[in-house]
Amino acid sequence: MMNNGSRELTKDRYLAVAAAFGLTKRELEIGYLKASGCSNRYIADLYGISLQTVKHHVTHIYEKAWVPGKREFMGLFSESWSHTFSLKKSPLPPIFLV
Repeated sequence: MMNNGSRELTKDRYLAVAAAFGLTKRELEIGYLKASGCSNRYIADLYGISLQTVKHHVTHIYEKAWVPGKREFMGLFSESWSHTFSLKKSPLPPIFLV
């Protein structure tokens, strides 16, 4: 799980932020695993899908979240971002909430 100085990522905390991105059910599932620190290979094995399919989903997740990569995606679930999203539900991508 997440261990970068913030508290552990819960599903409720993840969904409070990720709900704003319009992710599909599978993207929400894979996004939670990525935000929790799981590798693409682990996710592929868990779901019985190819590594390329996982990469495809992850690319779409990052595009919808308006982030360039894993570090920035995981940063969305820090205390400050979670607090921002729990206070106001916004359909705007997080870049507009800064």
